Amino acid sequence: DNFLSIDYGVWVDGMDRFVDVPVFTGPITHYERDGSEATVECQGKEVLLLAPMVQWRTKKFPKGTRITDAIHDLLWMHGERKMVIPRLHKRLHKPLVVTRHQEPWRVIRHLVGALPGNYIGLYDGAGYFRVREPASDSVFTFRSGDGGVISDEDVPKVTYSIETLRNTIEGLGPRGKGRRGQMRVVAMAKPTSEFSPVALGRNGAPRYIVETIEVDRQGNRPDLVRRVNRVLKDRMEQALDVAFGCVPIPHLEEFDKVAVSTSEVQAKFILKTWTLPLVTTDTMSVGYVNRVALTKRGGFS
Repeated sequence: DNFLSIDYGVWVDGMDRFVDVPVFTGPITHYERDGSEATVECQGKEVLLLAPMVQWRTKKFPKGTRITDAIHDLLWMHGERKMVIPRLHKRLHKPLVVTRHQEPWRVIRHLVGALPGNYIGLYDGAGYFRVREPASDSVFTFRSGDGGVISDEDVPKVTYSIETLRNTIEGLGPRGKGRRGQMRVVAMAKPTSEFSPVALGRNGAPRYIVETIEVDRQGNRPDLVRRVNRVLKDRMEQALDVAFGCVPIPHLEEFDKVAVSTSEVQAKFILKTWTLPLVTTDTMSVGYVNRVALTKRGGFS
């Protein structure tokens, strides 16, 4: 396979050496050469699981198969060997048949979404497919001022997206035996929140934007309460997008929870779009794509 791996090197004075961070691994999808100049285009490894690279042989997973085993086996049959997938207890409630011409990546994303809790599945910068839960708090804070990474002149732009917002999270435990009913917990945005059902309502009618999560193992009510509150917090942060330029921070991954702290903006959000510069004189863009053009001198700008 023709893959390209990119490491971003940062010189650390205290260690007196470069620290290399893997930021991308993926297949080369286009290559051109004009004399001494080569142009290479790559995409993430998930492109190998999307049309036209579809399922060719039907794969059947019987009822009771662990969902994480199904994810692993589907990736394995398509040649993936770099995987970090926890073996969770959640199982298929009915048989799953992956038929010819289906896109494996969409099936995998659906399976990850069926896991209990708030798991996500993605390829990291080193090319490993990982199933993990997002951090409960921000993994990095973009700050302005002394020692910060955002210029004082760069005011972050804040936008909201209703498509990813959820303001009501319903948590369901396993059904009890005998007279024991099914445990149910609901977390809802506070009435003072701009995302609350009342604030988003129409003509006095609240708007409940609901997501239901199911827990497959019997637990106690406080655990389920903590889980639905954490998911509610995550979903409300996913609705927020912040755009700004800053000093490059190469160790961040897709869907990391981050924060921004300036004199104008204090917010936490989910990292979905950003670009790393190809030269040390450029800035990292967060919240938008900053295209990097090749100059006539052969350098990047």
